[in-house]
This record gives sequence, C-alpha cells and structure tokens, in this order.
Amino acid sequence: MNPESGLPPLFLERLKRLFPGDLYPDVLAGFESLKPPSVRIQKPGLTREQILSSLSEAGISAQAIQDLPFPAFFLNKEDFRKFQAHPLYMDGVLYVQGLSSMLPVLVLAPRPGERILDLTAAPGSKTTLIALLMKGEGDLVANDSNKPRFFKMKTILERQGFSHVRMTMMAGEAYGRQEPESFDRVLVDAPCSGEARFIAGDSASQGYWKMMKVRELAKKQKRLFLSGFSALKPGGVLVYSTCTFAPEENEGVLAACLKRIGPAAEIEDIALPAVRTMEGLTSWEKDVYPPSLTRTRRIVPDARSEGFFIARVRKTGPWRWGKSMTQEIL
Repeated sequence: MNPESGLPPLFLERLKRLFPGDLYPDVLAGFESLKPPSVRIQKPGLTREQILSSLSEAGISAQAIQDLPFPAFFLNKEDFRKFQAHPLYMDGVLYVQGLSSMLPVLVLAPRPGERILDLTAAPGSKTTLIALLMKGEGDLVANDSNKPRFFKMKTILERQGFSHVRMTMMAGEAYGRQEPESFDRVLVDAPCSGEARFIAGDSASQGYWKMMKVRELAKKQKRLFLSGFSALKPGGVLVYSTCTFAPEENEGVLAACLKRIGPAAEIEDIALPAVRTMEGLTSWEKDVYPPSLTRTRRIVPDARSEGFFIARVRKTGPWRWGKSMTQEIL
C-alpha cells in the first residue's frame, strides 16, 4: 500500500513542506506500520549485558539503544508476546516505552531531591521515568484532569512501586495559580493532534484530524504552557513536548507564550541521543517565530522512532499566571 493513499491529503501537503527533499520519502515510509517495541529499565540493579543475556536465553531478540543513561532496547515485533511473559517484564524490571517518548524526560534532567511537576502526566510512562531518575528522593507530582486516564496512571504507578508519587486530578491550566513558583522542573507533555502516531490506512489512528482541531489544541497548549511556567521557580526548567508535527502546536505555541512572558523565559539548546533531529522553525506560512526557536528540536521519524517535538525553557526571573488570563484565548 502506498502510504500517501491512506493519509489525509492536507496533512501530506504540510508534511512535504516540513520535511523537504530526501527527508519526505523516509518520513512517509514511517507511517506504513507500527514501530518495533522499545523497552527500558524501570527497576535498577541489572546491567545491559545481563538483560540482553536473559532475553536471549528466552529466545527474545533485543538490540541495545546506545547513548542513553539507562539500559534500553529495541525488540523484534515477532518476539513481543514472548517478552510479555518474561519475568523481566512481569516483575516490572523492564517497561515498554517508545524511544522518542523517553527523550523529553532526559531533556528535563530530573535530579534526586528536587520538586518536579508532570503537568499532563497520564498514562504515566514519562512519570515513571522521572521517578526512576529521581531515585526515590524528592517530591514528584503527577497531574492529569482526565478521570479514566488518571486512574490508569494510578494503577501503573502503584504496580511499579511508585506509591510515593503524589497524584492530583485537576485542570492543568489551574496549576499555575494554585502553586505558583513552586517547582524546580515542570514537564508539559501536551495533549496534541498526535500526527506522529498516524498509520496509513488506519482511520482510528488519525482520529478526526482537521486543521480546526489543530488550532483548538494550540489554544489549550498555550494555557498549559503558561500554567506550567507559572508553577516553575525562577531558575527552574520547563520542558514542552508533543507527538505531533504541526508548527501551530509546537513553535507557534512557544512563540505566543514567549511573547506573553517576555524576558523571564529563555529557550535553551538541547541535544537528543539515538535519533535524527531538525532545528525548530523560525517561520511557517504567514507566521514568523523568534530566532531562538532554532534551539528546539523536531525528531525526524524513521522505521524505529516516532516523530516528536521537544523544547527546554529556562525561567530566568519571576513570572506568575495573572487572574485575567484564566479564560483568555491566546
């Protein structure tokens, strides 16, 4: 099947402009099927070599993902059922998570002893990685306003032994007013149109994708960003990420928020291991974005890794969510 025949025409036209030249065929090929599963360590104690040996003995083919600060592996799709029955999975030593999904947490760089907020946390994959890197020391708050997703996250965190993580179920847009300038680090892995997870010919994966939906999500993402930034201590770091390509949900959100915040926000350089990346855009259609957005990164999808957008923002001075911004549409 030609992937172009199973994807929205307007989405394809935008994709060609985002990934010009030789990149476009490679990116397009990534929509043909599901990615091979990737897994990472969740309970420390075993080395990469010990994990590979244990999987190999069970007839499970695994390839170590290089340049990560913890053991992680790609599996063959054909071996996934065997993996699900393996003790390393059953006992919670290994956790299934896409490589691209791990990277926002690496950019956040959580440290033991810090106070950290995962603003839109469910179903909890990034939260569990933050908890792992914090080594059980500090205060980690996992918030999500969606009730079914919240309780799914609660189950995952408790099953993984992270009962000490404080879970809250409130509107992410409210956190900046409820706990202003309270956290050392904030992750805003924003709800998005999920373009990077499209599968050609699978209408369910594409949802009800329309530009109207992209624009509606961008409004929500701006409010979440500003709320998360308000909750951040001066000197702290906020990481903004999405699993979509749309500039309106990525660079456009950051540009609007930087304009609102002013000099208290600074985009920082980031380097992402194990994936191919592009610099953030400085313009899209009629919009012009600040030059500092070239420091953001868009992960170029391939046969193993999904697309993603990641930005790291430093709070250089005081800034709080104003009362008049509660219902404001940016």
